[in-house]
Formats: sequence, structure tokens, C-alpha cells
Amino acid sequence: MEEEDSRIDLSSLTVIDADADETTTEHDSADEYDTSTDEDKYDISSYASPPIHFAEDLASPPESILLDIRGYIDVRTNATTANACLSTGRRAIRVTFWAARPPRVSCFTIHCDGVKPNQFRSFPMVLAAADDLVLLRVAINPSQNPISTRFIIDYYIYQAAGATPTLRLLTVPCHLSYAGILRLHGGDDGEFLVASIEAVEGANGKQFHHLFDSRTWTWTSRLMRVDKPDMCALAGFRPTKVLTIGGERGSMAWVDLWHGMLFCDLLAVHDDDAMLHYIPLPSSPSTKREGSPSDVRDIAVVHGRIKFFDMRFNVKQHTITSTTTLVTRYWKATTWEMTDPWHNWRKDCGLDIFKVPVDKTHPELPPWLHDMGKLHGDQPALSLHEEDVVYIMAKAKGSDRRAWMLAVDVRKKTLREVAAFDAGRAYNFTYLQSRISNYLRNQSSPM
Repeated sequence: MEEEDSRIDLSSLTVIDADADETTTEHDSADEYDTSTDEDKYDISSYASPPIHFAEDLASPPESILLDIRGYIDVRTNATTANACLSTGRRAIRVTFWAARPPRVSCFTIHCDGVKPNQFRSFPMVLAAADDLVLLRVAINPSQNPISTRFIIDYYIYQAAGATPTLRLLTVPCHLSYAGILRLHGGDDGEFLVASIEAVEGANGKQFHHLFDSRTWTWTSRLMRVDKPDMCALAGFRPTKVLTIGGERGSMAWVDLWHGMLFCDLLAVHDDDAMLHYIPLPSSPSTKREGSPSDVRDIAVVHGRIKFFDMRFNVKQHTITSTTTLVTRYWKATTWEMTDPWHNWRKDCGLDIFKVPVDKTHPELPPWLHDMGKLHGDQPALSLHEEDVVYIMAKAKGSDRRAWMLAVDVRKKTLREVAAFDAGRAYNFTYLQSRISNYLRNQSSPM
């Protein structure tokens, strides 16, 4: 059997149940396993409390939310709170969600008995979300010594549906950065799959595919080929986002927002001829591929279609006199979409953001936002439930901590809603879209 078709049985991995007393190995070098940015590793005890939520957020939940991927350390709980144990088995951990109606940003909080905020190696992170499930990563220094380099990285599956929310410890075969969750519908016990890929150096574009199956609570891994690979694109392929597409094949896609998508049919991944499928993103020659692509691009599954949003900063020069030139700068955006069988992109609509009118219906906006052409806009996020709506974070300057979240209707070219945003801490890419709000219980204690 060829190497790329070989399967590695990881069923011998120790599986630690949330109520078990088993222990896990503590790592001596955090950087070897932890890919958090320097920003993630700041002393999180120095940051403010979670954002304030409003009375309307405690009523009927929105169909989808923008969820801050970095958690807060807070002791408060509500009806969404679920409990488990750390992998050491000696302390309890509690996770609580606080849903807000977009364009406000939702958040989650973590509390560990006997663990001080400065013992967290980095911010607790949401790695993936699908339906009622969320995959979380928590890194803790178990020692009271603040300069200790020993730490524990635990992964958890939070499930909102059921009689009560649950939190289960998940043993992993490798460090998970970009993973996805697929809910297996029709099962009796809410089964699901977790999938992750990692590039293999010198393997001609092949990817290691790791798959967790909750029906057996085990992982399997295999080396997979890419059909008709674009070797130039794959050489620099860096996942930015993971899409759970679902369908009969249980499809999932890892997306490099500068280049393209790697599709995998999870329900057929063990077939001998299973391969990853590469689909390039729509070309946008005017976009400079500098910095994080999440600052100017987003992709999401909306009403059964894959939608892609791209915005770019344009400059126009108008000659006034022989010695005077008027320079106009503005944001321009384009949306694309693709339907099953996921082969061809279709251009949907475009938008010159400076043409979006800002009128007196939004008196809470600061004066500098009345001219949409001058804003610093980034981190677009397509709405999962409002057709043609994209959320954009707007700031007076790129370095500002405080911002405004704008809900822009790309097709109608209107500003639908606005909301102030202040995470109370430094941040870069901040949120992901999630439908977990459909499953969360009413929040019983406002923050």
C-alpha cells in the first residue's frame, strides 16, 4: 500500500473523560506546541472585564452571532454554563457563553477553580463552531510560580443542545490550530466529527488529515493527496478559516483566503480513492496580498451557498491643474458565490463603500464615520442569516482599540445597523460566525 493511503490507528491514545482522574503530560516548551500569537500570550489578568450585554440580548436569540474567539476570565455564570475537569483531574473548569445580537459581538468566559488569571498561558480560544458544538482550547500553567515554563493544553467540546449544556475533554493527536466540526444528523446521541489538516514538508502538496469520531471517541490519521494540485498555490497554502459545508458527503473546506480552498468529503475519507480537492478563490489582481487576509476577506456558507467577500483600498487621482492633483481614497468591495458541486464562482454584486449613505437614523455614530470613505475598515464577516449583509469593523485609525461594528447591506448599499465595540484589550482578528445562538438557553444573569 502506498504511503499516502496508509492509515494510522490512534485508538491507543488515552482518552480522558471529563469526570476521570487521569493526567496528561505537561509540556516544557510552550512554543513547540502553542501557535498563539504574542498578543495571545500577554498577561490576560491585565485586561478588562467582558463587554456589557443588553436586555434585548436576554430575549429571543438571534439566528447567528459574531463570537469573539478569545475568552475572558470571569466567575459569573448563566444558563449556558457547562462544567468539566482539567486533564489533571484536580480542578474544575466552567465555560459560559454570552450571546449578543449582531452587529454586537458575543463572547464566552472561563473560570477554573484555584487557577489565577496569570496562570493562563494564553487567552482561551474558540477553534471551531458548528450547530450546537464549539471546540475550545485552554492553556494553563499549573504551577503557582509565574515564571514556570511548564503548562497544560486542554481541548474541550462544548455542546449546547440536550437536557443541559455539556463540556467534554478531548484528547488530540497533535496541536490543533485550524479544525472544523461536522454534526452527524440522524444519530441518537448527537454524534459528530472533528477534522484537521496539516501540511507535510516535502510531500508534494500532500496533507496529513486527522479525523475524530465521537461514536468511537478515537482519532485516525492518513496522508491524503490533492487532485490536480496547483503546486504554486499549495506551496504557500496557510489555512485561515474552516468551512463546514455538510450535505450527503459531509463536506468540509480549509480556506487560505489569499489562495483557495481544500475540500474534503469526511463521510468518504476512509475510501481508498479519497482525495482533497483544490478550488482557487476568485482572482482579484488589485488586492495586495500583505498582512492578514482576514482583514479584507471573508468566506462563509450562507443558505446552502458558499459566499466570498473581498474588499480592497482603491486610490483615484484627479488632475486639477498642472501642479495640483486631487487624491481620492476609498474602499471597494465585491461578493462572489458558488453552489454545489462547488466548481465555479459567480460574481454577485459590488459596492463602493464611500457611497453608502450615513444619515441621522444613526445619531450614535461619531462624526468621522459620517464619511464612509475615510474609515479604516477591516475584519469583514458575512452574516449567516441576513442575506447580503456583511459586518465590518470600522476605526478612525488602524491602531485604535475602540471600534464600531457596521452591518452593511452590500446589494442595497445601505447601512443597516451599528454597534460600539471595545474588547477591553488589544486584539487582531477577533470573531467568527456561529449558529450556536439557536441552541443556547436564555441567559439568566446579565453581565
